[in-house]
Amino acid sequence: LPLGAYVSTDDVLTAHVWRTLCAMRCEQLGIPVDSDEMTTCHRPVNFRKRVEVPLAEGYVGNAISQVLTDMSVRELLSSRPSAVAHRLRSDLLSQHSPTIVKERARWLAHVMRGGGKAKMVFDAKALTFIVSSWNFAWEDAAFDAAPLAFDHGAIVPIVAVLVPRPKADGLFVYASGPQASVEQFARTMGQLGAR
Repeated sequence: LPLGAYVSTDDVLTAHVWRTLCAMRCEQLGIPVDSDEMTTCHRPVNFRKRVEVPLAEGYVGNAISQVLTDMSVRELLSSRPSAVAHRLRSDLLSQHSPTIVKERARWLAHVMRGGGKAKMVFDAKALTFIVSSWNFAWEDAAFDAAPLAFDHGAIVPIVAVLVPRPKADGLFVYASGPQASVEQFARTMGQLGAR
């Protein structure tokens, strides 16, 4: 990293997961790892503490926005995880200031008042991925307690979810897809992580 630069553990884990998802998709579609195709990491970011009047810890509304990082497949897969993590952190800082959060909220309200809908746009080769960190232990959730329903719409092949392990000794990485792809994801995660 550049002298004085900071990246979080989440930045590093997201870098590994994004690289792994991209490598897996390239193998699935026969895309060369030195391709100039663009890949995007959509990273949901909690803005409770990033707004000018911070929201309380107990605020349960959807206080989340997206930060996007774009790289070519070649750049992503040939870069060290620390370089990718640094890029993720830089984009987080530049795209997620209190002013930008406020501007996005105003824009979204304007679009919705006009009857429009804001939708994420994905590329034709599914090289856009969402890597989401959940800072609560799923293992501790009492699914038999009220409310009676729990819906997690993010269990799709373009999404990976990072969740703390029950004994706080690491994280689980949830990814989905056909069995062969999930097995490849696990293998590739180990190979890329070793570099």
